[in-house]
Amino acid sequence: MGLTRQSVLGAKAWRVVEMTPNWNAYPAFRYAIVYDRISYQQSVRDFSQALAWCWDTFDASIDLQSWQALKKSDPVNMSWSWDTQTNVHPNRIYFASAKEVDTFILKWN
Repeated sequence: MGLTRQSVLGAKAWRVVEMTPNWNAYPAFRYAIVYDRISYQQSVRDFSQALAWCWDTFDASIDLQSWQALKKSDPVNMSWSWDTQTNVHPNRIYFASAKEVDTFILKWN
């Protein structure tokens, strides 16, 4: 698996990033799908489609901030989560292992 893979399908663009300890999602999640900021509208559309697919493929999950608050007291999906775009970072989908990343790449690459 290439950790710097980029897919450009039409105007879609994303890359896989292996996280380091400075990421808030680390160590529970080891990989992030980071959506490039090509155009805000296209990024939101691509991200929304991928979230719906992840929900169907990997089961229900919650956003990262909620996940971090609930993980100690409530059962949460440990295989994936997400963050929506802010002025600091773009839309992201987080995966716990390379298995989820490989499944994502097979679908969206």
